[in-house]
Amino acid sequence: MPRTVSVDRLWHLFQAIQRRPGARPADLARELGWHRSQVIRLLPHLDDYGYLVYEDDEGRLYPYPPTEPRV
Repeated sequence: MPRTVSVDRLWHLFQAIQRRPGARPADLARELGWHRSQVIRLLPHLDDYGYLVYEDDEGRLYPYPPTEPRV
């Protein structure tokens, strides 16, 4: 049975990524008071709910930069 995803937890995770661009999952888990595995498990679900992030080659997380509106 698939796990249910808390949108509230996703929102808190996304806010943490916005506050600390370049943080690793372990850093975010420490800040949020969660286990590292919770952060890693939630990462794939961020995109499903419209919270766009990207990971660099060293595992650091960044909010996806907003695009400028086209004129």
